[in-house]
Amino acid sequence: MPAIEVPDWYRTVALVGVDITGEPVVVLLDSTGAIMAVMKGEYAGTLKNIAVDSSGRVIMIPTDPADIWGNAISMGNAELAARLTGLGGFDRRGNAIFATTFEDGLVGWATALSGTGAEIVLSTTTSRKGGYSVKMTPGSDANRLVDLYRYFPYPKATKFGFEVCFTVTTNVEYIQIILIFRDGTNVYTASVRYDESAKKFEYQDSAGNWQELLTSKNLIASTYAFHTMKLVVDADSKKYVRFLINDSEVSMSGYGVWPVASTSAPMLQPWVRITADAGTNPNVYLDSAILTQNEPA
Repeated sequence: MPAIEVPDWYRTVALVGVDITGEPVVVLLDSTGAIMAVMKGEYAGTLKNIAVDSSGRVIMIPTDPADIWGNAISMGNAELAARLTGLGGFDRRGNAIFATTFEDGLVGWATALSGTGAEIVLSTTTSRKGGYSVKMTPGSDANRLVDLYRYFPYPKATKFGFEVCFTVTTNVEYIQIILIFRDGTNVYTASVRYDESAKKFEYQDSAGNWQELLTSKNLIASTYAFHTMKLVVDADSKKYVRFLINDSEVSMSGYGVWPVASTSAPMLQPWVRITADAGTNPNVYLDSAILTQNEPA
């Protein structure tokens, strides 16, 4: 390496810093005269060295301010999905497996209809995002319901989340969100439903019975008012984690999901069910469905 020519004054100047005790230390220079530095960051009030990879490049995770729940937001899969697809998920926790605003229609979704007048169709009547939503109309007799669901290969057991946006109308009996997962030995069902007439939410316990979860929750009934709910389940411990509806978050820690013996192939299945009051055909509109994994506790 050729000799570096420096002016005389350069040889008489020392850059000085301080160590963690406040004592002065000379800033080190390498053989080219470049400053040798250890970059510092701060986490929870404690100074931390900024990590670098084997090539000396800084390892960096861009972050935004904390979300409305007080959690630090990193630019992970869930956040990228919300930003790039325009979904704008209400709850940004977890890594997105699947997300849709139904702009591509109902391809890939399975349906089940029961009762006179039951239908599930794409609609331009209203939408939370984009130009379409799914109109779900349960039948007026028989089981008075409509189901919309998908199949996903079963990933590593983790905390899964299912988030949907929906409207409320009169004459709807229940609006139900379901997460089903099968491990080859059992089928596990986790479910929460909104009782429109009683203005409350219930969950399905480990025996398959309905229990009160959130009382006195009056949701505005309008074709143009979308509400957001999200159910999070721990597939490893076979327990609920939490439930969110608009501005309310309810801890479900310790609540077991409902197991039923089954040797069917492993899978993960998000599901929405709408049930009508007898003799009616109410319309519920569904939009912005998001399935996540790696949800925090």
